[in-house]
Amino acid sequence: MSSEVDVRYIVENELEVSRHWCRVWKTQMTNAYYYLQSSGAVVEQIREEFEHHSSLYSIIMQEEDLHEIKRATVCMNIFTDNLFNRFNNIISENLATRLNNIRF
Repeated sequence: MSSEVDVRYIVENELEVSRHWCRVWKTQMTNAYYYLQSSGAVVEQIREEFEHHSSLYSIIMQEEDLHEIKRATVCMNIFTDNLFNRFNNIISENLATRLNNIRF
C-alpha cells in the first residue's frame, strides 16, 4: 500500500512540474510572438502556428495527460526558439544597416 501512495505522489508531482514548465514556455512563446509582431515581422504562417499552439495549450492544461503536456511543452519550446531566432535576425539586419550608413 505504501508503494502505491508513493507512486501516486510521484506521478502527481511530475504532472504539476510539467504543467509549470508548460506555463513557462507558453509565456516565453507569447512574449517572443509579441516582440516579432511589434517589429512588423509576423507573417500569416507564424500567426497561425502561434494560435494553434495557444489553443492546444488551453486544451492540454485542462487534462491529466502527462505525455501530452510534455509534448506541448517541447513544441512550444521549439517554436519559441524559432521566433527568437527570427527576432535576432531582424535586430542583426537593422544593426548592419545602421552601421553601413555611418560615415567615417
